[in-house]
Amino acid sequence: DFGVDPSFPLDRPPTVSWSRQGSVPPFTDKMNSQEAVLKFSGYRVESYEELPDRMRMEVERAYPLFMGAPKDEKEVQEIFGKR
Repeated sequence: DFGVDPSFPLDRPPTVSWSRQGSVPPFTDKMNSQEAVLKFSGYRVESYEELPDRMRMEVERAYPLFMGAPKDEKEVQEIFGKR
C-alpha cells in the first residue's frame, strides 16, 4: 500500500512512516466505525525552523520542550531524571 502526500516538498520524499490500527481518535467521531487503520508519513528536517508553520505553532503552544535538542546527556538527565 502506498500513498502520496502532495504537501511534501518535491525534493524531499517521505523518510518515515507509521501505521496504527485500533479505535478511532476523537477527531473522527463523525465516522460510523469504531476502528480504523491510520497511516502517517513524514520527512526529516535539518532544523526546527524548517518545520511547517502549523507544526511549529503547535510545538510552541503545547510542547515547548521540543523546540530544540538537548545540548548534552547531562541536560537530558536533568529534564527526565536518571533511569
